[in-house]
Amino acid sequence: MIPFRPAFLVPLSLVAILLAGCATPKHFSNEFGQAFTQTFHAQVMNPDAPVNRAPVTTMPGPLANAIYKNKYEHPMKEVDSDSDAKDSDADIMAD
Repeated sequence: MIPFRPAFLVPLSLVAILLAGCATPKHFSNEFGQAFTQTFHAQVMNPDAPVNRAPVTTMPGPLANAIYKNKYEHPMKEVDSDSDAKDSDADIMAD
């Protein structure tokens, strides 16, 4: 006869519960995934892109360069923290 050990019972019951959860059949409605599919298709900019081999319309180079410089290069510049600190000290002394 096999001796009963309570420490063995917990992992065994956990495995039994997990296997029972995986064994249940999945019954999805016919509308399952429809919201995802509709959202995905709504985000497609040009559904005829694979068929249409015309080149993509672009913006002029100088305009694109100006947009890039204003939007991306400006935030990447380092701010001189020493000059800001001196200005704030001068404002405090003036008050």
